[in-house]
This record gives sequence, C-alpha cells and structure tokens, in this order.
Amino acid sequence: MALFFFVFLTSTFIFDEHTALLFGPSLVSPLESLMLGSSVIGFILRPYLCYRLPTRRHDVSTLIGTLAVAAIVVTIMARRTWAFLAGGIVLFATLGYIGSAAHSFLARRYAKTPYLSRAVAIAYASGIVFQFIFHILVPGDMPNQIVLVLSTLAVVTLLHAIAETKAPDGAAWQDLSTMGAVSTPATRETAARLTVAIFCLTGIFAALNSALTLSHASNAIDLGSWPRLFLVPSALAAGMLFDKLDTRRVGMIMTAVATFSACALFILIGNVGIRASAIVFYLGSGVFVVFFTTTYMKLSAHMRMHELWPSMGRVFNNIGSMLVSAPAIALIDYGDLLGMIVATVVLLAGVAASLLLSSGTEQIGHENPRANINTEDTSQQGAAHSSEATSAPPAALSLEEPLKRFCQAYSLTPREGDVVRALLTMDDSVSDIASALFLSRSTLYRLIASINKKTGTASRRALITFFWTWYNAS
Repeated sequence: MALFFFVFLTSTFIFDEHTALLFGPSLVSPLESLMLGSSVIGFILRPYLCYRLPTRRHDVSTLIGTLAVAAIVVTIMARRTWAFLAGGIVLFATLGYIGSAAHSFLARRYAKTPYLSRAVAIAYASGIVFQFIFHILVPGDMPNQIVLVLSTLAVVTLLHAIAETKAPDGAAWQDLSTMGAVSTPATRETAARLTVAIFCLTGIFAALNSALTLSHASNAIDLGSWPRLFLVPSALAAGMLFDKLDTRRVGMIMTAVATFSACALFILIGNVGIRASAIVFYLGSGVFVVFFTTTYMKLSAHMRMHELWPSMGRVFNNIGSMLVSAPAIALIDYGDLLGMIVATVVLLAGVAASLLLSSGTEQIGHENPRANINTEDTSQQGAAHSSEATSAPPAALSLEEPLKRFCQAYSLTPREGDVVRALLTMDDSVSDIASALFLSRSTLYRLIASINKKTGTASRRALITFFWTWYNAS
C-alpha cells in the first residue's frame, strides 16, 4: 500500500511538471483532475474482472504492469499533446487497477481489527516520506523515470504475491472473490451517508487545492516538496485517533477539519495568510485521506461486493475532485467571493448532516440505558418468559421474514431491527457490534434499551432467548 501511494503521488507530480511545460501552468489543475478521474476506470475494472475472470488474475496483472510501464514512458517522452494525454489516461487507469488491489489486500488484513486506521496512516505517511526522499536523493529526469518504472514493476510483482497469500482466516486469496456479506439496510444507509460526506469534503479540499495551485502558478507561493511533509503527522495522528474513537466523534473531527479548511480557502482567496492556508490544507488532507480510506475499508467487510468497496473512498474522492476543480477555478478567476461562500456553506452543511446525523439516534431519553444492559449477563429471562423452552431454527432458514414479523409485532424501528439481527447472528462484544453497524457505543446502548423496553426483556441474553421463544411459538 505504501509503495502504491509512492508510485501514484510521484506519477502525479511528474505529470504535473510535464503538463506545465506542454500546456502552461493554468491547465495543471484541470488536467490533473482529469487524470484522477481516469484512475476510476482501473479502480472499477479490477473488481469487475475479479468476479468475471477469477482465474486470470496473474495474466491481467502482468498486462496491467506492462501497460503502466509503457504509459510512463509515453507520458515522459511525448512531445505531442494528444500522445501525452493518452499516455496519462492509460497510466492513471492502470494505477487505479493497482490501487484497487492494494486497498483490497489491506482491507482483508485489517478491516476487522482495531488497527485499521493506523495501518492506513502508516502506509500513506510512508508513501509521502518515500516521495520526499525520492526528490532529494534522485535528481534529474532520467533517474526519476527509472526509479518510477522500477517501483511500478515492484508493485505489480507484489500483486502476484498477494494472489498467492492466505487471508487471516486461512482461506486462499483467490477463493474469496465469490464470498461476500449480505448488506443490511443499516450498512446501505451508512454507505449513502459516507458517499455524501466524501463528495462534500472533496469539494472543499479540491477548491482549496485549486486555489493553492493558482497561487503557485502565479509565484505567490512556492509549493515545493517540503510542505507535503505536513501530511505525515496529520495522517499518523488521525490513524491513532480514529482507531480509538467511536463513529460519531470521528464525524465531529471531520466536520471540524472541513470548517478549518473552508476558512483557509477564504483566507487564501483574500490573498492573506497564503502559507498558513497551505499548511491547513496539508494537515487537513492527511486526516481526510485516512478518513475516507478507513471508512470504506470497514464498510467493505459488511457489503456484498467486498472487492469493490475498499477503494471506493478513493474513487469518490477522485470523481469529486474532477467535478469540482473546474468550477472552483472559474469562481476564483472571476473573483466571485459570494459564490464561493454559498458553495462552501452548502458543502459544510452536507458534511455535518451526513456525518453527525444518524437515523439510530431517535431513541434518546432513556434513563441510564447502560443499567439495563449487561452483555455478559447469563441470568434467566423475566418471569413472563423464564419457563418457556428455546431452540434456534435450522440454519438454512432465513431470519429475514420472521425478523420482519417480530419487528412489526413489537413496533421496532428499522434500525432496531438491524440491532436485533446483529445480536442474533454475532457473538461479538457490544463494541464490535457497534463498529459493524457503524454506530457509536452510546447509540447502540440506547437502541438495545429501547428494544428491551418494547419486548419486556432485561438483557441481551434475555432478548435472544425471547426471540427464539417467540419464533417457535409463531
């Protein structure tokens, strides 16, 4: 993953340099956004081929590596604009394919562990440091090109190695392409909210990036290699925090980051504090990358097409950047401060609404909900149900229909139904269930307390016993 970040970032840097020579500084940002959009082709193509051609991964990855190397050479050597753009599109499309494999590998290894955010942060920070050292120690165009080609070949070689490795549960890697969880309404809702949040956050960061690129092109600030080092501490700090905080607090952090970045954008447009704006941009970007990469990797463990979802954060980020850059540059060029303010406020509202609001928080107001819940409680159910025998139905039977009737019988909300499903099918702790449902612990406690109140039960064990008793009697 770190090697992918290095190759992707270095390719972007070299592409920008050649774009400035062939097209002029004013087109660097729009064409960079176009290339980022081209990478989406590879991010989507690989999951598709995984499901359609699961036995041809070696052949496809070899072809992708060959195309990537050829595209690097064409992009660097081209003197005609059409050849340069064609090489860039092929290059970033192949890098998208490679990135999809890297994201999928990291998700399989860490998505269900408490170390995912730190793993993502370390990989990203390492890629940034590798790029910085690369520019210092490898001067000159030809050595740069050779190192980039060798790094690309190394990534492709790792793709072959990954295809032969074992997943943490011992299953063969290639056998997992047909496996996948059945997504619930809760995970689908979470995916929708995350997508809105990523697009809104991308809009703010893409606008700030465009403004900084214009300032750099006009010699108002020199965005060399060293400011990018601010990405390293911000990414590592985000990795440490996100692994320790619940979903809602992470949402609050990202809302605050978006607000500071919006303020930096206005400062930059006003031609004051340009360096401070650049620092805020890089610090916020490091947090943002860890956020969208981590959240979609976690989500992939609970979605049907799990080969697709680990890299969807990057996909939505690249699409959003491609769509936002040109309008942002137009507003900045025209000096339309009011338009920028209105657009930024709308984006901030979208971030807050998607990250801070949850359909599972309506059950607020129960006194001391933790007192009613003991996840390790092995006591008998209340008097109304203690004498009834319990037994689970055959595993082949689906829970969906009886669970739907159970929710209707006891007036449970859709989110409460998701919680009941998780309690029935998972032996994990409350913390793990909250993570699987993308809820904070406090929200999950409130939901379980509400379910206990509606069903007349007093604990998690009693609720499970009551459900199977109800199931056998119905």
